[in-house]
Amino acid sequence: MRNNPFNCVLLVDDDPITNIVNEKILLKFGLAEHVHKTFNGEEGLAFINQQCTKINLEQKHCPDLVLLDINMPVMDGFQVLEELKNKNSNVNVIVLTSSENPKDIGMANGFSILGIISKPLSEKKLLPYMPT
Repeated sequence: MRNNPFNCVLLVDDDPITNIVNEKILLKFGLAEHVHKTFNGEEGLAFINQQCTKINLEQKHCPDLVLLDINMPVMDGFQVLEELKNKNSNVNVIVLTSSENPKDIGMANGFSILGIISKPLSEKKLLPYMPT
């Protein structure tokens, strides 16, 4: 039996330091078995598309959870959410953002997400989203 609530968490954030800190938090508190980091929405979607295919029978690295930043270069978080929606993806997403812009929060809530967490990430902020 696995002790970690999440087998695989995908971090999608353009800030490398934020990704490193979030990875350390997830591993330190035993919240994830595997953590993968990508640095923009395009990389995040490519990872999901590669790891979450029916061909990959083991799917050990298909994320149970994606922590998604909103404001990123190349492809932002809203574009990622739109792509996931168009593909009818059942990937669980939490928007992890430093934006307090009501417009951003409203737009994020318009998608099928688990929730929105304000940066910085902490174990306490993730507790409501833990699988039971």
